[in-house]
Amino acid sequence: MEKKSKKAKRPAPEKKSRHLLADLRYKRSLFCKENGNLPLEKLKKDGGAYGEYLTFDALRREKAKWLFRLRLPHGEEFTEIDALLIGPRGMFVLESKNLSGRIYGRPSQPDWVQTVLTGRGVKKKRFFNPLMQNAAHLRALREICGNDVPAFPMVVLGSDCEIWTPELQKCRELLNVQDLRKTVRSFKKGALSQERIDELYALLLPYASGDETSMRAHIAKIAKKNVGRSRAGKF
Repeated sequence: MEKKSKKAKRPAPEKKSRHLLADLRYKRSLFCKENGNLPLEKLKKDGGAYGEYLTFDALRREKAKWLFRLRLPHGEEFTEIDALLIGPRGMFVLESKNLSGRIYGRPSQPDWVQTVLTGRGVKKKRFFNPLMQNAAHLRALREICGNDVPAFPMVVLGSDCEIWTPELQKCRELLNVQDLRKTVRSFKKGALSQERIDELYALLLPYASGDETSMRAHIAKIAKKNVGRSRAGKF
């Protein structure tokens, strides 16, 4: 008797529908355009990039301007911001850490620990304190925009990542991606006018070009302008 070949399981209609809707939403997003229309399935293979998309997707309904992968001067080098949201509630400096498992550490510790349960036991990995990393991003941003601009750093973790240290659990700027929208919306509107939003966006846009020569030329232009203001007695 011939054995009947096993048929491949078809995805449930509801699951397939959700998948199609998620794919369509991604294709229509600014994030997709900024990433060269990379297919969602390929994006998912890059955990870091996919985490950045999930951060964007959580805030997609915010009426604001977005800038991605901003390379800002930081001393003699550059520091890169994953995403910057500029809107009526202020500027949000978003650092995506698409981590799973549990994380341990303190705000003042340079190194944190991630633990993930695997089939072979618990796997530990050290990584640089993302709060410190994002604080450097904020300093670099303020050097360009000024200290009076309302800017808020936020480190966004994966949906199933557990913050295991009490000190970290109290940090408002460290949160899971599913809590991001609610947290951002807790900031009142009116922090930035539409005119100021447009000004900041235009000021920072050259840093998102990815062209280091263009960025350095832009930095030199700003420095020259600041020297002129200083000589004129304008601060």
